[in-house]
Amino acid sequence: NVLLIEDDAADELLARRAFAEASLPVNIFTVHDGVAALDCLRNRSTLVDFPRPDIILLDLNIPKHDGATVLREIKRDREISDIPVIILTNSIN
Repeated sequence: NVLLIEDDAADELLARRAFAEASLPVNIFTVHDGVAALDCLRNRSTLVDFPRPDIILLDLNIPKHDGATVLREIKRDREISDIPVIILTNSIN
């Protein structure tokens, strides 16, 4: 199970295609901002029925809470801090 935290539809499609081309049996769930990501991870969202992710793909440039803030909150939370996080960005900076 992969949680993709990405606000750009083109980048989301690219990630989904990469998994599909690798023929990996992956269940991908996408959220589009930092608040939704933390709500999903902490099981606060009643709209989401997604199992605990095995890995998180986190874009640094997302709305509401940026990726650095989301990563900091994940690592502070004992319930979810052990989930591996891969940071993604397409920023030149």
